[in-house]
Amino acid sequence: MFNTAGIGKSIASTVKKAALSSVADTIDLLHSLYTVILLTTFAVVAGSGQLFGKPLQCLIAAHIDKVRGWSAYILGYCYVVGTTKQESIDSIPTEEDRLKYYQWLPLFFCFQIFCFRFLHLFWLWLQSLLYIDVKTVLKESNSLTKVFDPKLRKEKAQQIAEYIWGYFYFRTLEAKGWQRIFIHPAVFTWFYFIIKICNLVHVLIQLVSITKFLGFNDGWVLKIFAAFLASESSNHTYFPQTVYCTYKITTSNDIVNGQTYTSQCFLTINEYNEKILIILWVWFIIVSSLSLLNLLYFLRFFTGQMFTTYVQELSDHDSELCKASQQFFSTLMGSDGLLILHLISSRSGSMTSSLILKEIWNKYARSTKDRIPEYALI
Repeated sequence: MFNTAGIGKSIASTVKKAALSSVADTIDLLHSLYTVILLTTFAVVAGSGQLFGKPLQCLIAAHIDKVRGWSAYILGYCYVVGTTKQESIDSIPTEEDRLKYYQWLPLFFCFQIFCFRFLHLFWLWLQSLLYIDVKTVLKESNSLTKVFDPKLRKEKAQQIAEYIWGYFYFRTLEAKGWQRIFIHPAVFTWFYFIIKICNLVHVLIQLVSITKFLGFNDGWVLKIFAAFLASESSNHTYFPQTVYCTYKITTSNDIVNGQTYTSQCFLTINEYNEKILIILWVWFIIVSSLSLLNLLYFLRFFTGQMFTTYVQELSDHDSELCKASQQFFSTLMGSDGLLILHLISSRSGSMTSSLILKEIWNKYARSTKDRIPEYALI
C-alpha cells in the first residue's frame, strides 16, 4: 500500500524548498509555483480520465453494435471528431453546436504550464544579468534563522553583510561600458518591477484564454453561479453530459453513399471538466486581484515608505545619525539594497533583516568614520 502521509510530506517538503530557493515574495510564488502545481494536478486528472476511463459512452443501434469493431470505431470517432449539444436536423452538425474543447483540455493545461514556467525562466535570466547573487543572499539569510548561538549568529550575519556591502561598495569597479547598466543601484528593483507587471498581464491573458479556448461567452462562469444559486442546472448549456454524435457507416452493399446515424452519448468527463475549469477561473481571478494589490503596494512601498522605515531604524531619531543614514541608503544601498532587505524580511523575518542591516551599517560607518560619529556603531 502507498504511504499517503509520507508522500504528502515529501511533496510539501519539495514545495517548501522550491519556495525558499526562489527570489520572490508570496504573490510571485502564486505564479511561478502554486499555479503550476494546480495546473499540473488538473492536467493529470483530465488526462487520466481520457486515457484510463470511459470519457464517452454512446447508445448504438443493435444491428451495428453486434458487428465486431464498429462500437470501438464509433466511440473513437465521436470522441475525436466531436459531439454536439443537441441533435442536428441536418446530417452534418453546425459549428455552434459542436463541442471542441474536451479532447484538448490536458494539452491546454500543459500549454498554460509552459507559459507560467517560461515567465519564471525569464525572471531567472534577468537575475543572471545582476552582479549580486540575490538567491544565495536569501538562502544564507534563511539559514541564519536556524542558528541560535548568539556568537555564531553574529558571525554568520557579518558574512552575509560583508557580501552585500562588498557588492554595493565596489560595484562601480565591476563592469565597464554598457555592462555598467547592470550595476546601477536600481537595476534589480526595475527587473523586479518588470516581472511583477509581466505576472499580472500574463494571468489576465490566461483568464481570457480559458473563455476563448472553450468558445463560450464572457459571462459563462457568472451564469453558472447564478444557475447554481437558483437551483437550476447549467450543464446543458456549457458542459453538457448528454450529447449527440452523427456518423456514417459504409457497408459492402452501399459503398458510395453509406448510411448516416445519430447516437445519443453520455460525456462523463464533462462532470469533472466543469468543476476544474470553474476552479481555475476563480483561481486566476484571485491571483490577478492579489497581483494588482501587490503591485500597488510595491509602488507605494518603494517610493518612500521603506526608505523612511529603515532610516528611522538606524538613526533612532538622532538628527546627526538621521543625516548619515540617509546618506548610507542614497549613496550605498540604493533601492536595490532596500529591496534585498525587504525580501530577507519577508522570507526570514524582520529580526534577521534588522541584524544584517546593522552589520552592513557598521561596515559602512567604519569605512566613513571621518563623517560618522563613533557612537553610530551598533
